[in-house]
Amino acid sequence: MLSELELLAVMTLEKADRVYCQAPGCTKSIYKRIHVVRTQVGIEFYGSVCFDKAMGAAQSLLPHYGDWGDRVLTAEEKRQLQHNTENFLSLLKTQFEQKAAVGHPPPPHPGYTFRTNDRLR
Repeated sequence: MLSELELLAVMTLEKADRVYCQAPGCTKSIYKRIHVVRTQVGIEFYGSVCFDKAMGAAQSLLPHYGDWGDRVLTAEEKRQLQHNTENFLSLLKTQFEQKAAVGHPPPPHPGYTFRTNDRLR
């Protein structure tokens, strides 16, 4: 289990645009429920199974910048995610904070436990 794993967002790509899971030892391609995480190495993409394994008992984390559910990223968003990830996450954070400020944050995935101090950082 990784002790320093921070869940930033969960998102979906078109199947043709899938990426590789970057969890240690995994070689699977992923496109649904991609967990964007910050690890000791940097920002990485984990599939659901690998994320659950890495988190162990702490699976109730709420993504800091929202769970974007089944909304598929556009080609431009995917390009930004892969080539300028920090900037893309900064944009997600801004969108999330703006929606939260007016009382409309993206809904969390039903499997996550809501904790108020986890909503915004």
